[in-house]
Amino acid sequence: MVFKLTGNLATENTVASRTLCLNVKTGNWSDEIKRIFEISNVSFPPIFRAGEKLGMVTGKVASLFDNECVVTIAGHDHMCGASGIELKDDELLDSTGTTEAIMALTISPDTTLEAQRMGITNGIYTDGKHNTRFSVIPSAGSTIAWFMKVFRIDESKLHKLLKRAQDAYDHHEIFESQVLVIPHFKGSGAPNKSSLSKGLIYGLTTETSLEELIFGLFLGLTCEYYIMYSTIFEKNKYHKIKVIGPATQDNLWLQLKADLFGMEVDNIAVDQAVSQGAYSVATGNYLQNDTVRYIPTDDNAKKSYLLDVMLKKYQKIYHNKVKCNF
Repeated sequence: MVFKLTGNLATENTVASRTLCLNVKTGNWSDEIKRIFEISNVSFPPIFRAGEKLGMVTGKVASLFDNECVVTIAGHDHMCGASGIELKDDELLDSTGTTEAIMALTISPDTTLEAQRMGITNGIYTDGKHNTRFSVIPSAGSTIAWFMKVFRIDESKLHKLLKRAQDAYDHHEIFESQVLVIPHFKGSGAPNKSSLSKGLIYGLTTETSLEELIFGLFLGLTCEYYIMYSTIFEKNKYHKIKVIGPATQDNLWLQLKADLFGMEVDNIAVDQAVSQGAYSVATGNYLQNDTVRYIPTDDNAKKSYLLDVMLKKYQKIYHNKVKCNF
């Protein structure tokens, strides 16, 4: 797009980080990768920091733009979203959608064999100073969409069921339920990434209600996210999770995250967080967003149910699935 608009060849740090051809330690294209793939004669474009001026619009379309219109690359989607909400070093990004991504800023990349085994992705951040530590759960919004399709639940009914499930959770009425969903509907994420792993619903009886299934689904997604976080991130380093994307509409999901992780969860209420982040990167202007904060519960009964019963149960099922490779 930059080439078509300006005639200049260029890319940007976060986009280059996704090519597998960048040396994330040096910020330069990797000669080793070129040798491995026998493409040493190929020239990759110069790499710029996100938001840098890459040229003016030229050619036939130039008349459609203001004379002062500058072309820039804002960056990869999750990184743009993180930039728009001004992610800090001690905060985690929870970027939700069809998949669910977790990201943090670091001072150096982790290129150890263990990091590779777990499927951790390293990159250079939009500011050109930080690195990013990133991983993703392949089944999040897609699992919710499957659930809604199979049980013929539209958006209105889903939110009613979520409200009833949250009321049952708040009043301890859900605590008899043992329903858990292992959301490997499109494979599993870190720390045991496998496209062959399958989803699982545990704890069904003839008395199981839709509210229990809904609660088990969102708790399962939260447990999966917790396993990824607790395995590949330093647990005591972070004090807040910032959430962007469709999950910002699901109060139960956000409260379960706060309660299970034991940290504040900020619901960043913006429809297009990535586009807003791209604007912020390109202009240096940061918009104020409405934020709803979810505080970890001080209800010991909830803590016991989540941590001593459901998370332990989830971890046992998860690790046995991994061991048996199914």
